[in-house]
Amino acid sequence: MSCSDDGQEDHALALWLGERMGEAIESGEVRPEPCHRLDRHTTGILVVGLTAQAQELFRQALAEGRVRKVYEVVVWGYAPAPQWDCRIPLVRRDTTRRDRPRMVAAPADRKGALTAHTRFTALSCADHRSRLRAELVTGRTHQVRAHCLAEGLPVVGDPRYGRPGDATGDGQFLHAQSLRISLPDRSIEVECPWPTHRARWLRQWSLLQG
Repeated sequence: MSCSDDGQEDHALALWLGERMGEAIESGEVRPEPCHRLDRHTTGILVVGLTAQAQELFRQALAEGRVRKVYEVVVWGYAPAPQWDCRIPLVRRDTTRRDRPRMVAAPADRKGALTAHTRFTALSCADHRSRLRAELVTGRTHQVRAHCLAEGLPVVGDPRYGRPGDATGDGQFLHAQSLRISLPDRSIEVECPWPTHRARWLRQWSLLQG
């Protein structure tokens, strides 16, 4: 389940949490709130803080650069290099249409332009598609999707940042693969493989082995 940045799936997440810890929520023992959201139809790791203290610890870690987020993404086209850094600034574009990019590339001196930095690594390429690892150095809205488009590598199946007519109804092939949080007393790292239905497509496209 994703928790989209437009809030439209917050209700579904609340229902899911209620089913699993309803008594603890009703008693006030926990007050779960999403700390790390995913775009609609993005798969992978979602972080929920169960208490106000946990939520504040995550916010502090995020602000201080102690949260490492790594995604995998499938794009149209071939990676230009085994590894590269994308530092293309992004600017928010006001739009109510779901088929138009919300964040677009912009000159650094443009009003409202935000610095954005993504480290890309090519994992596999076949049949005009590439599977990439994308590590977020900054955390802008839709950053991976917008940077892929700016690099001429639109995300497969993405209705907003992909190729026209490419939307499958199943959403973009973007997956939150790992997340590491460095806390004052310990570090927490979690990993999540591609979901079965997406992995099946990756194998069919010769982008994933096993």
